[in-house]
Amino acid sequence: MQATLTPNPGGVGANAYDVQLTRAGQPLDSARLWLTFFYSALGRRSATIPLDAVGGGLYSGAGAELNHVGEWQAWIDVLPGNASPTDAPTRLALRWTVTAQTGSGADRQASVLNALSLLAIVGVLALWLIPVGRRRAQLLQLDPGAVLVGVGALALTAVVFIGGGWYIAQANNAYVQAANPPAGNINPTLADQSSIRYGLTIFSDQCAACHNATSAASGQAPAPESYIGMHNDSDVYDFLRGRLNHPYGQSLSTDDRWALENALRAAANTVAELKPVAP
Repeated sequence: MQATLTPNPGGVGANAYDVQLTRAGQPLDSARLWLTFFYSALGRRSATIPLDAVGGGLYSGAGAELNHVGEWQAWIDVLPGNASPTDAPTRLALRWTVTAQTGSGADRQASVLNALSLLAIVGVLALWLIPVGRRRAQLLQLDPGAVLVGVGALALTAVVFIGGGWYIAQANNAYVQAANPPAGNINPTLADQSSIRYGLTIFSDQCAACHNATSAASGQAPAPESYIGMHNDSDVYDFLRGRLNHPYGQSLSTDDRWALENALRAAANTVAELKPVAP
């Protein structure tokens, strides 16, 4: 299977998502698709979006999951229409770089250039209004000095307004950066089907002897899904390299650990429809 993802407009903020699904070059209908985004720089995953079948192998959805500029992973989980309840979904994954804001004003923050442009407009209006104001003042027998003070007060108000907006935007950016620190360990491995399959092999060879249904029921070794669901990628990576009171995994390579994490994340997916029924 192959999939092509088209976000529209493709920037930070609200987007429509179109996925064209094919198999052997032909559109694949009657499948069920779910779309998840992963921002590796922060180790954050979006909510999983069920996509609606449109026809001709096209599936669509919408949301505001793309909330940072940078590289994202897009995960498309597919269950063909003829899949049995015991079948696990097939993961199609690709990288997507978000480089710009959307065209919606509600999704954009004012920039310094916007503020300077507004200030220039105010300045031009002031230069145009001052002579007009003087003539009006003379006709109305107003004190020109008082008129100039009024115009100056308006200009000062505009400057304060623009400066305040800029300061609030900078403070908001500082808050966002403080609330979203970069991940200590960044997952560089695309979580596609081959990575998940390889990770499952590692789990079977290296982990299943301790982490199985019997040990989970007895409490000797909890199911990995319970730990995965409560920790981010960086913590799980440290866990898998023998830290955080887990002395195992030190023999695994970096690529092996990330593949294992991708497999565990896929198995721990909270979407009930993506969980195969035990045979």
